Amino acid sequence: MQRTRGRRRARSGSRLLFALCGFCPSALLATIISSVDCSTRWKPIALVAAALVGAVPASAWEIHPHERVHPPVDPSLREDVPVRSVAPHSLRFEEFAPADAAIQLALPAQIAFDGGLEIISEVYADRLSYRPLGSLEEWATSPLFVNGPHGTVHSPTAGLFYCADTYNHRLLSFPDVGVDDWASASVIAGVSLNRPHDVLYDAAADLVYALNPLDPVVLRFRGFGVGEDALDLSAAAGGYSRALSLVNGTLYLAASVRGKVVEVHDFATGTVTVHESYGKIVKASAGSWETTGFIPNDVELYDGWWYLSNFFHPWYASGTDHNRFKLVRFRTWDDLATGNWEELSHFLPDAQVPYFFTLRGEHLFLTTFNDYNTGDFVYRITSGLFFDDFESGDLGGWAQ
Repeated sequence: MQRTRGRRRARSGSRLLFALCGFCPSALLATIISSVDCSTRWKPIALVAAALVGAVPASAWEIHPHERVHPPVDPSLREDVPVRSVAPHSLRFEEFAPADAAIQLALPAQIAFDGGLEIISEVYADRLSYRPLGSLEEWATSPLFVNGPHGTVHSPTAGLFYCADTYNHRLLSFPDVGVDDWASASVIAGVSLNRPHDVLYDAAADLVYALNPLDPVVLRFRGFGVGEDALDLSAAAGGYSRALSLVNGTLYLAASVRGKVVEVHDFATGTVTVHESYGKIVKASAGSWETTGFIPNDVELYDGWWYLSNFFHPWYASGTDHNRFKLVRFRTWDDLATGNWEELSHFLPDAQVPYFFTLRGEHLFLTTFNDYNTGDFVYRITSGLFFDDFESGDLGGWAQ
């Protein structure tokens, strides 16, 4: 454990990357940006700068190779999974944050309902925005120095919040999000943190979980230096993995680049089951259904359905439909493997990427972003029958 303080640095390297990419052809831009999530933070910027003077060969752009998972697929066969859209009156998507103009979110990675607070971790804004739980107060900004945070969680036993301070390559702990008083750890269970994504708290076991995403290692502990353990899931996941879920005491990993979900049966022995997704074509960190197959950001069980979000966006879709199957749900893992899922993408705006889920009470919350700085949102999803929408003809979404 180390206790340090630091001055806020410049905005995230991804912002600079996007600015530099303004000088590049669109095809090169797509290739560069699709590599950002799977590489060190500054390497893509160096590559862009070098490319502007012609110093980098084409092969160098494959920071994360797009490895073909299955034999080539005839594009026409991508239609073999029918679009079974969920009836709009059976689900309701409501904008939860920002509900007013007081705050503009900048890539919200996760919303937490912990420690009497609602906390949004914002990657591009390098901030934690918070307000009292269940209130309609304006969002306040934490004074804590964070760099691209990807989630917070609260341990009532320790009386501490923990935050995945992603681009500072550490975890933070603090008793009060509104006070600049914290400790940090850059090594857990002998594993150096490298862009930690996501944090979870298992109340039954009194354990905090965190994720090293690049060659995924799941870390767990009761406090910094207390009860630390690690599980290497790189072989099962096959590469970069964005998020963890804890469902009925079982841990799940969204193995993003391989289009899988890894179910951990026993952390101590490393016993897992790997759930494949139907139609996966290439190993990639972003894409579209037609070009890559699933690239799961997160997975969560809600009201008897597994909900799965995918990193599909126009920048990475090569002209194909960037909305199709970006958000789906299914009943069983066999349904995921056979393509028997339901389409939910029409509940979200065009080009809006669904990211991390948070389950709270009777609602499922979903963070979303679009990378155009025109509105990132947290949605509250409610399952039920909403006959007012059905009778009024308000079907919602871009795909009516």
